[in-house]
Amino acid sequence: MFISVASYAKRKLHRLDRFDPASQLELQEANFGRAFPSSYGTILGMYRNDIRGNIVFTTDGILLANQGRWQFIAYSTISHVVRDEKKNFQNDEILLGLRSSSQVTLTIEGKDSSLGTHDKYCVMMFLDSAISVSQPSPDQGVQ
Repeated sequence: MFISVASYAKRKLHRLDRFDPASQLELQEANFGRAFPSSYGTILGMYRNDIRGNIVFTTDGILLANQGRWQFIAYSTISHVVRDEKKNFQNDEILLGLRSSSQVTLTIEGKDSSLGTHDKYCVMMFLDSAISVSQPSPDQGVQ
């Protein structure tokens, strides 16, 4: 059974307090969706970081705010989410391994010390799912 990236976002990101779904973004900022080319896919929502830049999730990839500019990373260009040997609640970073052998770091600031939860783990689960859905089938080859 095929599950879409949008379904994974609804299951794994919508529960996060810092995640604003696309419908909410449209209400807040009328031109938000027009700021990005349609080649980036349909906007699913945005994760709000206080200090570091926000992250916009689309059906085709993620947009990272980087010094006033947006950097797009397609899910199909991500080979894997790098996992630490053990959970590190203090570390706010997620490391993505790209097919080009380079790496990209995402910062996910949301956490609740009293509950011992960190938003980055929900984001990591979402990214694992989005990557698996976005990989080319073996008969298509790697692009």
